[in-house]
Amino acid sequence: MKRVRLIASIVMLCLGIFLISTTSATAGMSKDLGKMAGKAASVAQQLLDINSATLEQLQQLPGIGEKIAQRIVKYREDHGPFAKVEDLLNVEGIGEKKLEKIKPLIQIKEPEKK
Repeated sequence: MKRVRLIASIVMLCLGIFLISTTSATAGMSKDLGKMAGKAASVAQQLLDINSATLEQLQQLPGIGEKIAQRIVKYREDHGPFAKVEDLLNVEGIGEKKLEKIKPLIQIKEPEKK
C-alpha cells in the first residue's frame, strides 16, 4: 500500500512539473509571438513609401544617389505614382540588382481615400 502511494505521489509530482513547464513555455511563446508581431508592424512603418518619399529620403536607400533620386521623383511627376515596386525598373539607373537591394526597404502605400 505504501508503495502504491509512493508511485502515485511520484506520478502526481511528475504531472505537476510537466504542467508547470508546459504553461511557462506557452506563456513564453505567447510573449515571443507578441514581440514578433510588434516588430513586424514597426518594420512596416519604417519602410519608405516611394510615392511620397523626398529626394533626401530616397538618397538614404543603398545605391540611390542624388541623380537617381531626382529621376525617381521626375518619373513620379511625369507618370503618376508607382503602381508596384517593380515599376522602379522604368527609372534610368535602376536595374534588377539595385532593385533587389532596396526592395526590402521600400513600399507602396495605398492612396488615402477621401
